[in-house]
Amino acid sequence: MNSSIKHVGQKSFLVTIGNVISRIINFIFAIIVGRLLGAATYGEYIYLLSFLSFFLSLSKLGLGSGAVHFLPLYKEDPQERHRISSLVLMIPVLTSLLIIALLVIFSSSISEHLLNDPAYRTNFLMLAPSILILGLQGGMLSLIRGSKRIKEQIYVKNLIVPSSKLILLVVFVMVFRVQNIYSLIIPFYLYTICVVIFLAWRLKTYGLIGRFSFSGPMAKRLLQFSMPLLFSGLVGIISGNIDQFMIGYYLDSSQVGIYRVARQFAGLTTIAYASLLTTIGPVIAELYHKDKIGELKELYILSTKWVSVFNLLLFGMLLLLAPDLMRVVGPEFVSGSAVLVIVGLGLIVNAMTGTADSINIMTGHPRYSLYTKLVVMGSNIILNGLLIPRFGIMGAAVATMVAIVLSNTMNLMFLYHHMRFQPFNRQYLYILASMGSSALIVHLLMGFMDFHYLYRILLVSILYALLYGFQIFRYLVNQEEKNMMRSLWKAISKKA
Repeated sequence: MNSSIKHVGQKSFLVTIGNVISRIINFIFAIIVGRLLGAATYGEYIYLLSFLSFFLSLSKLGLGSGAVHFLPLYKEDPQERHRISSLVLMIPVLTSLLIIALLVIFSSSISEHLLNDPAYRTNFLMLAPSILILGLQGGMLSLIRGSKRIKEQIYVKNLIVPSSKLILLVVFVMVFRVQNIYSLIIPFYLYTICVVIFLAWRLKTYGLIGRFSFSGPMAKRLLQFSMPLLFSGLVGIISGNIDQFMIGYYLDSSQVGIYRVARQFAGLTTIAYASLLTTIGPVIAELYHKDKIGELKELYILSTKWVSVFNLLLFGMLLLLAPDLMRVVGPEFVSGSAVLVIVGLGLIVNAMTGTADSINIMTGHPRYSLYTKLVVMGSNIILNGLLIPRFGIMGAAVATMVAIVLSNTMNLMFLYHHMRFQPFNRQYLYILASMGSSALIVHLLMGFMDFHYLYRILLVSILYALLYGFQIFRYLVNQEEKNMMRSLWKAISKKA
């Protein structure tokens, strides 16, 4: 097993632990919001952030991915790395300030015509400056990711941000008795500003930021690489948030809140995939620059297989427990159970195509990502516009599922076109069979589980995980992978 696979495996395992902790904290956050503030308040907050996310993506100019691509190339050149970091941070600051000024000037028209409710104007103005702060935070995290400093990213994204968000929410709601949207907006600014200060300190320690250093040739290279990703990122943000925005436009904020919670639960299945994306980008770029294509292919196939294994482990639990999980947040959220399952189905395809999009970008084909996202955005807008007025949040879920399937299918086709990579083999039939048989057995046993839904969640999760895990370990894991698991466990245990 090559060294790149071991590196990605160990780092992804660490990030997965961080992601699990983060998801747990975020679900506690969702439960508190749902129980104490209700779906309408949470939905309005998400609705406004979904709209502003379009402008946030525009302000970044795609430079974050450029940092991940170029920093490994200048591993031994501190001066060039400093120039890259200067451009990645300062250019988005200027674009953010311009965008915020325009949003403030036209806030009345935006609230009335785009948000479809003039009453949103005050809260919209309060959240508009978040574009600058989140843009800085995103650029700094890209620099850390490009430098392969995974620990800081885990601390920030999976520990500092979710725990700060939860603690501040509890303080504002339970101590200061703020029972409206301000108990979400004010903590949001407090923890994001603190995170930016922390990241700036870490980057200064690593010598990546300091006095601004401009290089014309480097700016040209960065922008040439990043400009397709600007449109790709913008289109991706629109595709990822258009469902929530159009639900708020056609329906009401409470439906946005219910849909958002259902998508959060469905997103549980992406824990392993998100962990892999965090660690694999710089490794892909480094292998490609060194012309180690065979090693890159092996990394892609093996990582995709194990992401699929973890995805189906978690999807099986969601399939069996969707109503019970939504009931944890509050009775009014149970109506989103079907949304959870439908979106989860789409994320199965997401897992089984793996990091195809990242490989396309990091091997010098960012335009493929743009082409894919343009097609997906168009189909997503059309489907949401047709289905939401007729079927409500169920229509949005179907549109999202179709968009996910279409996006990942196109990414895989582009990857096969220029690299001749594809991950599928007979082992995927074993994975699907293990999930299906385990879910069926547990579903039959659930007929005898007529007790409190929290106990049912615990028991069903354990039974399904044991049945599925036994089949996977018995029929899918080879000896080399078992040895790697043991070495990873020893390394993690030693560090712990």
